[in-house]
Amino acid sequence: MKISANLFGCAAARDRRTCDNRLNIRTDVLEDAILELPKTRLMAPEPFKAFCEELHREVNRLRIEESSTVDAQRSALERIARRTRKLVDLIVNEDAPPQAPIVELRALKAKQIELENALASAHAQAPLIHPAMAEVYRKQVASLHDALGDPGTRDEAFEIIRC
Repeated sequence: MKISANLFGCAAARDRRTCDNRLNIRTDVLEDAILELPKTRLMAPEPFKAFCEELHREVNRLRIEESSTVDAQRSALERIARRTRKLVDLIVNEDAPPQAPIVELRALKAKQIELENALASAHAQAPLIHPAMAEVYRKQVASLHDALGDPGTRDEAFEIIRC
């Protein structure tokens, strides 16, 4: 808890003397320690590289899965088009009663519209994550660290961290 404008410590020890913890730390020292963590421990090359590789694999897996769904929908549309042509030929060229094929045609048309809407709303294939994103991220963390050290940008940088 903040016990003064520039110190963090135990308020119970300071104000009420109900705690034996008399340790305190200056705000600037605490902030520097907190801000140094992402730059040192969290951005160590091996753990961050492993994170990026795993993220890359997972995003690619999800994109492949999405692509498979779109391919399946396109195949279903092709099957509907083939079946529709066969039903129309049956109605036009046969003396069979047209009720059953017409009912099936209506169902096929509804399914066709559903699939076309799904395909239209499918997201365009986003580019794969660039393998050098770890270095880009590292540079951004360094820029953020520099911004935290600059009194002119410090408040904005802390707000970015809070978000």
